[in-house]
Amino acid sequence: MLKNSYYNLNMEVKGSQFSGWGKALLCFGATMVAMILVSAIFIPVDTESFWIQSVVRFVLALAFLLVFVVFRKSLPRKDVILKVQPSNAIITILTSLVCIAAFMLLQFAAIDLFVAMGYSPSLETFTIDSWGMYLMCVLVIAVFPAVLEELIFRGVIFNELKKHGTILAIVASSAMFAAFHLTLVQFVYQFILGVVFALVYLRTGNIMHAILLHFVNNFFIITYTFIAGNDYMSYTWNALTIVTAILLAIIGTFAIIGLVKSLKKENHARNK
Repeated sequence: MLKNSYYNLNMEVKGSQFSGWGKALLCFGATMVAMILVSAIFIPVDTESFWIQSVVRFVLALAFLLVFVVFRKSLPRKDVILKVQPSNAIITILTSLVCIAAFMLLQFAAIDLFVAMGYSPSLETFTIDSWGMYLMCVLVIAVFPAVLEELIFRGVIFNELKKHGTILAIVASSAMFAAFHLTLVQFVYQFILGVVFALVYLRTGNIMHAILLHFVNNFFIITYTFIAGNDYMSYTWNALTIVTAILLAIIGTFAIIGLVKSLKKENHARNK
């Protein structure tokens, strides 16, 4: 019965008149529903345990995989199997590191702005105190989200919205990506990341670049947390910090534009 239900749903999505905004919103809604349902299943369980949280993330990955399989027609088949050349992989990794360096202070500024407006975010620190926890975090926080979130938000949602215009697709899919994380304090940073991921995917036509970008970002944060002992990053706002944040954002933006242009060469070479 479950197999037949999945088959019918898959056929309905593929054969429906939903396209563009309709299919993008339907996919986004299905992703949010999957996350809510999985979270609801584990409500009676002690989710304070790191290993239980890891199980929840693993189940979420399976749920997101199901969503992608249902909506996968939007992603060009060739984009799923394309490889990344070593030289382009280095450029992609540099792009991700530039994002972290250029926009992290903007993230802190956004947090303080929300606090000043009366919002009280939960800023509990996260710790990784063993190699076992570290390797599990790499799997469920870096690998799974990088692959599945990119397939859904860039592979399906961005591709569908692109039918209504490239700029609209970049902005709207990035806003959905940021909203998906359900945390106001990370919205600005997640939105910026979404824009960069979409631009790289647009310029290269290869979703593997977006997946690698996403992975490096998450992997860096996990590794920093493991080495530093927690994910807390101290900062003090003064004139120098503000000027530094602005300069990093400006320089980082130009650096990312240059890196994305260099990645575009791969797409041209592939399409010849």
